[in-house]
Amino acid sequence: IRKRPRRINSPSRFPLRAKAAEFPAYRYIFYEIAIFRYSLGENSAIVERILKKGAGWRLGWQPQGGAFPALVGGEDWAVELTAAEWGDFCRLLAQLGEAIAQIAPELMPEEQLNCAVECETLWLEADGTAAAYGLRLILNSGRRAEGNWPPEAVAGLQQGAQMLTVF
Repeated sequence: IRKRPRRINSPSRFPLRAKAAEFPAYRYIFYEIAIFRYSLGENSAIVERILKKGAGWRLGWQPQGGAFPALVGGEDWAVELTAAEWGDFCRLLAQLGEAIAQIAPELMPEEQLNCAVECETLWLEADGTAAAYGLRLILNSGRRAEGNWPPEAVAGLQQGAQMLTVF
């Protein structure tokens, strides 16, 4: 008799703390990335979920996730994104990082900056110094959502987003 995985009580479809028993077929963990593969039965397809998290941030990708395959979140919040929103998020996050890197040599170390980038689907804003800035996200399309990341989480968030776009 094969047990089916039980649903985890989580605010999203991406479980954050899962036990190996809840994913009976496979479980891989690479550094801070958790890749979950499990089968829901003999005739069903294998479901993959990728979750990357760090101090104050988390990102997830589930290719078979339907309308909302991506997840972005902070310490105490999360929102699922469409594939188009995820692409825009990664593109704008990279643009914001490049813009701040170009501005940084012109600023004094204690000088504050406020830089925003936006597209049809979302808006990102950096606020702080060039060395330590927080991010704020506002989702503009269809449903509305808002979240933010503290300065200590931004570097890891940018690296995680770059890594997940490879998958």
